[in-house]
Amino acid sequence: MVGPESACIETSAEHGGLRHQVRGFAVGSFSMAVFSMFTWWIYPMGMLLAVAACGLATLSIILGNRTPAKGLYYALGAIFLAQFSIGHALLTARFVNMLFLEYGVSL
Repeated sequence: MVGPESACIETSAEHGGLRHQVRGFAVGSFSMAVFSMFTWWIYPMGMLLAVAACGLATLSIILGNRTPAKGLYYALGAIFLAQFSIGHALLTARFVNMLFLEYGVSL
């Protein structure tokens, strides 16, 4: 029978023991970037959520030694999705501004 100490989570002292937290930053930033893609049409909220996701992903890359096994693709995917969401929100806001204010289209 295996003792209860085998159920303990192994931690390492690399980077001051921040390995799991940094991976959590990467996964959290990916989740925020995906949610910002769903809320791009709420102009300030979706874009600010994408900016926060991009910042959190950059922070996870800076704090940790990112390898594919340690969540590199989560952080890079979050940056890509957040940039796509920011661009989508800005282009949509510009198009709506141009359509309704410059050309005088009325509903």
